[in-house]
Amino acid sequence: MRQFCLVLLLTFSWVGMVKAQATGETAATPELRKTILKLDEDHDHGMTTGDVDSLERIIAEDVFQTGTDGKLSTKAEVLASVQSRKGRVPPTYNKHEDLQMHVYGDTVVTTGRSITVHKEGGKEILGPSRRFTIVWHKRGGQWQMVALHATTETQK
Repeated sequence: MRQFCLVLLLTFSWVGMVKAQATGETAATPELRKTILKLDEDHDHGMTTGDVDSLERIIAEDVFQTGTDGKLSTKAEVLASVQSRKGRVPPTYNKHEDLQMHVYGDTVVTTGRSITVHKEGGKEILGPSRRFTIVWHKRGGQWQMVALHATTETQK
């Protein structure tokens, strides 16, 4: 019985190892996870506060960004939109849930759920929730967002 359990354990370990090698996916190191989460936080902060300088650094020149309206935007269009809203949007932040991170060499794909929270009169008002996919790529030693896609979740 002990031998059977050992063979079973080794078989499942081997299958998992082969699957990881076949996809090229590796686990995010704690340092990489911290770096990507900080970039995501800085991106959210830039988008909600109008910090165009931070976004300029984080978003790649050749980014593909698809908003919840289905519109594809360039980096210049994203920055112009953020700049135009600066000071006119109530204080907000994004609350992320179900965050997954997949690493493929110098590329990291994050997926998750985001809820925009507005603060008005001391109360927090939840906005619509969205599912998102962000692709980060390391260029010249710096991680940048090269793609973002967001879809508004339908109400259940």
